[in-house]
Amino acid sequence: MIEINGEVKKIMELIESSGYEVYLVGGFVRDSIIERENKDYDLCTNMPFDEMKKIIPEMKVMRENAHRNTCVFRRNGEDIEISAFRGNNLKDDLLCRDFTINSIALNSKGEIVDLVGGQKDIEKKVIRLSDKSGNSLRVDPLRILRAVRFAGVLGYEIDDETYKHMVNKKDLLNDVAPERIYVELSKILLCDRPGDLIRKYKEVVCEVIPELKPLIGFEQNNPFHMYDVFDHTMAVLNN
Repeated sequence: MIEINGEVKKIMELIESSGYEVYLVGGFVRDSIIERENKDYDLCTNMPFDEMKKIIPEMKVMRENAHRNTCVFRRNGEDIEISAFRGNNLKDDLLCRDFTINSIALNSKGEIVDLVGGQKDIEKKVIRLSDKSGNSLRVDPLRILRAVRFAGVLGYEIDDETYKHMVNKKDLLNDVAPERIYVELSKILLCDRPGDLIRKYKEVVCEVIPELKPLIGFEQNNPFHMYDVFDHTMAVLNN
């Protein structure tokens, strides 16, 4: 059982009392399992937004499109985000999310609902796509960099099949808005030993920092430096 914030729990029970399903998902659930603090409350539900507005009048719609319908509201100092199920049910929604560790749900009683093996991957410290086909990277290519960021922040390894999909689809990053790339890169650079992280996953990171490519294998011809320019740069970055 995981303890749920009082205001969040009230909203969940309010939606359920109207005859609909609602679950806490995403980072809060993941971090609660690994005992990290997280106040990022994301709910998913099959309750229509027009009905939800009647029971939560302060709710504001953030976006409504083919990919995701999301609204947000503030209750007693807490920001709570609610998204409509992507698909017909909870399992469809979880399979549309990025990684298994972020695709674990929590019901209003604080009970874990794990339909994609997220808990097992947390135990193994593995980053794995929820959608094993890799098509979710086409929906949001930024997930390629998010995988690298999560590996650095959590100290996890990226699953081999997941990384193959990332490498095969890395060119999709060129279609992502630069400001979104910037945010992920900034978080990667703030990880412990970011040089090691970039070195390990250089095949995808070099897609958004192409200036790194010529450094790989470029020898320095200096007896005091045993690294090529790329490895030397990553060592400096670590320090």
